[in-house]
Amino acid sequence: MKKLLFIFIFIPFFGFSQIEEKKDSIEIEVKDIEDFDSDDKELKVVYIENIPLFPGCEEVEKSNQIDCFNKKLSEHIAKNFKYPKKAIRKNISGRVFVKFVINKQGEIENIQANGPHSLLEDEAFRIIKLLPKMKPGTQRGKSVGVSYAIPINFNLN
Repeated sequence: MKKLLFIFIFIPFFGFSQIEEKKDSIEIEVKDIEDFDSDDKELKVVYIENIPLFPGCEEVEKSNQIDCFNKKLSEHIAKNFKYPKKAIRKNISGRVFVKFVINKQGEIENIQANGPHSLLEDEAFRIIKLLPKMKPGTQRGKSVGVSYAIPINFNLN
């Protein structure tokens, strides 16, 4: 019987590793955060003050919140991962890139999966859709949506 190997890497769209160094030089597309009142505007942030928090990471020191998020996301994916049986029978493997947004309410939305086969894309989509509600990211005291992208590797050995 073939062994199943699952590997993934977390890649945020934002430069979280530079939050502390860049706090005073936050780049946004809107001219003034106070102008950001309408739900029909989209705030583009390069650096975010407070990342979304996975349940269980709320009490973690700010410097360790990214690591906590990554760990909880890894645990979630490992717990919910099911290699599609049809993909195993057809010997389908490859990397699926999944993009999603943690919105202002901390909910997962706008999930997009792109990979070598729809069977793998559907599984990646299903896993991300199961993510729990989170504490939303904030910028200057206001909740903001935060985009993420992760590759999920489906390998048969």
